[in-house]
Amino acid sequence: MLGSMGLASSIGLGLALAQPRKVVVLDGDGSLLMNLGSLATIANHAPENYLLIVLDNQCYGSTGCQSTATAQETDLAAIASGAGVHSVRTVSTMDALRSGVHKSGVIVARVAVGNANVPIIDLTPAEIKSRFMREIVGA
Repeated sequence: MLGSMGLASSIGLGLALAQPRKVVVLDGDGSLLMNLGSLATIANHAPENYLLIVLDNQCYGSTGCQSTATAQETDLAAIASGAGVHSVRTVSTMDALRSGVHKSGVIVARVAVGNANVPIIDLTPAEIKSRFMREIVGA
C-alpha cells in the first residue's frame, strides 16, 4: 500500500473480519505509532484469523530512518495489552517469531535498528494497487 502509513493494521483487520482465511499483517513500529487506536479496535473484535506482526526497528524506515518513540521508552507490546489485546508477545529471535505465526493477536518483533541501505520501492502506485488487489482476491 502506498500512502497508507499507519493503516496496515486496520486494513488487515477489515480483511480478517470480512472473510475466514488467515490474515497476517506485517507493519512497522513507526506505522503503528501513527494509528495506535487500531489496537483498541483489534482488541474489541479479536478475530481468530488475524495476526499483527510489528517489526520494531526503532525508526521510520521509509522516510529516512528517523528514530521512533520505541527507541526510547515506548513499549508497543504494553500499549497493545493496555488496549485490551489478549494475546501479545514480544520476540527477538526468528525461532520465537516462527513459533507464534500460527496464532492470533499481536507479535512485536524487536529487530536490528535502521534501514540505511534499503532501496526505495520501484513500483508505481498503479502497480502497487494492482498487486495488492490481485492478492486480496486470490487471483
